[in-house]
Formats: sequence, structure tokens, C-alpha cells
Amino acid sequence: MLSSDTILESPLNSVDLNNRDWLAGALAGLSVSTQDDDDWRWESFERWVLEKVAELNIPSPLFPSPVTRDESMLDVLGGYLSTASRNTAGGLLVKMPSRGDLLGVMRLLRISLVILDNEVLVPHTHFVRLLRYVSVRGPLEEDLFDSGVISDA
Repeated sequence: MLSSDTILESPLNSVDLNNRDWLAGALAGLSVSTQDDDDWRWESFERWVLEKVAELNIPSPLFPSPVTRDESMLDVLGGYLSTASRNTAGGLLVKMPSRGDLLGVMRLLRISLVILDNEVLVPHTHFVRLLRYVSVRGPLEEDLFDSGVISDA
């Protein structure tokens, strides 16, 4: 198990696309997601996640929680953010899960956020910091790249 200091100092910016924890987090995000069903990118990404979950026989979603303070916590969070978030002018808008402890994970990582009704807003300046620890994929990654929030450099 890693200490919180180790997590904070270890940039994790890639994910194995067969990573069970990341996929279980993505599955959890899909359960709360309100993404645009008419967007073919989201439809394709959701289908890909569900196919990988079935292929790897992942039994249930994992919601972000600071209970395990190791890389699996970060993988779950990255998967969750990839499917339960959207990029807005103010930052990353994340659906609050009904289970787990998203706020606890964000506190552990020292990420500032604004708590709304059933969502949290992570300002872009703090989301860039969060990306040092987690990997987001799919349409969210594309949107962040296209809007200049992240770059390939």
C-alpha cells in the first residue's frame, strides 16, 4: 500500500486499457452518466467499455473511495471521471456518485472543487493537477485536448 505522499508524488498518466480497476470505475461512471446519447463518440466509448467489462468478466462497478490508498484508487477514479464527467467553461463537471467517497479521494489528492447539488466542479487549474495522478480516456480526453486544457507535450 502506498502512502498519500507517495501517491501525490507519483505521476500516473497512462492506463492499460485492460486495467480491471479503471474499467470498473468507468462502469460506475456509466451508471450515473448523463452524457449526450446522440453523440456517436460517447455511444462508441460506452459500447467499448461495456465490451471490455464483459470480456474481462468484471462483476460490478467500483466507485471512487480513499479506502485503498494505492494505485487502484487512482485507476478507479480515472475510469469514473472518464465516463461521469464533462468539460465545461468553468472546469470539469463530475456527477456525484451515490456510493463511494469521491470527495474523500479529492481531499486526499488535495484537489480543490466546488460542491454543487449532485455534481462537483473541478476548476481546470486543479484538473490539470489531477491529471498527474489519473488517466482519462474517450471523448472526455478528446474534449480536454481540443479545448487546450491538456496537450500531448
